[in-house]
Amino acid sequence: MAASDPPSPALLELLHYLEDEYGFRRSYPKTTSDAAKILWFFIKRLRGLPAVWPVPIPQGRAVFTGPGVEVAGVTSLQPDALAVLTGAIQLLSGSGVTLSESGQTITITALDAPVVDSLAKSGDTPLTGNVTLSAGSNVTLTESGNDIAIAAAGGGTLSSLILFDSTLGGDAASIDTGAGGIAQTAASLLVMILARTSEATTISTVNVTVNNDTGSNYEREQLTVTNATVAGGNALAAANWSLGVDGDSQEAGAVTLLSILIHGYTQTTFHKSGLALHNVPDDTAANNRIQFDGLRWKSTAAISRMKVAAGSGNLRAGSRMTVYGLL
Repeated sequence: MAASDPPSPALLELLHYLEDEYGFRRSYPKTTSDAAKILWFFIKRLRGLPAVWPVPIPQGRAVFTGPGVEVAGVTSLQPDALAVLTGAIQLLSGSGVTLSESGQTITITALDAPVVDSLAKSGDTPLTGNVTLSAGSNVTLTESGNDIAIAAAGGGTLSSLILFDSTLGGDAASIDTGAGGIAQTAASLLVMILARTSEATTISTVNVTVNNDTGSNYEREQLTVTNATVAGGNALAAANWSLGVDGDSQEAGAVTLLSILIHGYTQTTFHKSGLALHNVPDDTAANNRIQFDGLRWKSTAAISRMKVAAGSGNLRAGSRMTVYGLL
């Protein structure tokens, strides 16, 4: 207990016993320090030593009154309809409240509630006065007490935009969305493919076709980095887009990530144009490759089907194709 803390009930009881025995009015010191000083006063008297009352005497009160006389004081305190408090009661200032003491008066003051001085979009001029928040397109504002909730409508989550997703449980020749397997509900297609083939080579290939078309309608221009060597090339009037992936001679566990982006896949005005990015990772430098391709399908038809097939052998179990529709 700190010297500045209120005295404990046990200390007050001892102090009042001595005051009663010596015929003093009961005192109610505010701090443990003052209570200790008064206790020491009575100890000196018990030992026959000179002793002077050690703390200020409240105005209008005499310390010595004769036996059995007690100073009137607070006997209990009851906050509203709560339990009655007795003994040494301490008032503490809570949030937004200050306590100030002057003589026998304790003043309880409520602090002014914080207010919004201004409101501004980051980097703009602050607004003052009566400012109104207005809900824009696809936005709702909901007020509850001092809270304004701002919610954006629409958009959806990425999972709601998945048009097709298939993972091979065993080796297979291909993964195919099937006829009409790509819904005509988005603006762009993002096709993500994990692929490794059973071909006994480090760098194998997969053949990608759309709408089950195997005519000479596929073209691509490629930029390839193998280890530290950069090279370019193209394939014109081909029967598919032939793209490099990990073969079975690559390090165990290695797999190629192949991504294809086609914008305007539902439009019927132009040929379809896209981009492909794929890698062939390996611990051996000479077997590492990354390739970027510009793609063209020479047809104005909307894309409703896509197939990825091993160029040789099968796609290994765990190979996967996911088709996202981007709004």
